[in-house]
Amino acid sequence: MPRFASPPAAALSALGTLDDANGSDARRSLLTSASAETRYGGFQRLWKIDPTSSLVRGERLGDACSLHVLDVKGPPLVHVSRSRRPEIVLFGTEHPVGDGLRAEAGPTIVVVVDGPTAIISRFVAGDPDQQSEVPARVDTIIRAIAELGGTYPDIVQFLQQGSSHHAITSRLVFDALAEEDVSMSVHEEASARIRDIPSASTDEDAPAGDGAADAAPPTDESS
Repeated sequence: MPRFASPPAAALSALGTLDDANGSDARRSLLTSASAETRYGGFQRLWKIDPTSSLVRGERLGDACSLHVLDVKGPPLVHVSRSRRPEIVLFGTEHPVGDGLRAEAGPTIVVVVDGPTAIISRFVAGDPDQQSEVPARVDTIIRAIAELGGTYPDIVQFLQQGSSHHAITSRLVFDALAEEDVSMSVHEEASARIRDIPSASTDEDAPAGDGAADAAPPTDESS
């Protein structure tokens, strides 16, 4: 029996036959889809074509991961990658975190949300305590965790706990890859490493923490 691609995979594959102008507009339109696979697939293709584009460029959070906040319409979605580079993509700019949350981000960082403010604290034996106060939003908390030395698995743990406690109401999805995108060729992987987002401290491209995504704790949540 012949095997047919899933609708998201087929749609994404068809975009490759369009010319540059039409294809770019079509890919951008995918970012507002209700399907997590379609939205993330559209992001992946736009990033591969031009990782410097203001829409998808994002920012490098030290050695932790890359964070991309996409100013697009559609239902709020938080996408976490565990099979490629350490990467978090926020679809939409509004991802509030609810009052009363107390979540862990690894063994040394605790996130407490008090009204509109999130207090991120780091406790390490023998070292002075560190604390940061930021607006109670997913993106600002992620940045604060990274600034306090948190790793990619620490950030993912915060997202999982926030979602499980219903403090993060944006949909949380892991590896929403269309069927044709599940595997990455050696050439694609090398290109992704070369074109990764440069950190703020250097002008040279650098990979975002190889292997960190594999260390992310398992979850039952999926697209």
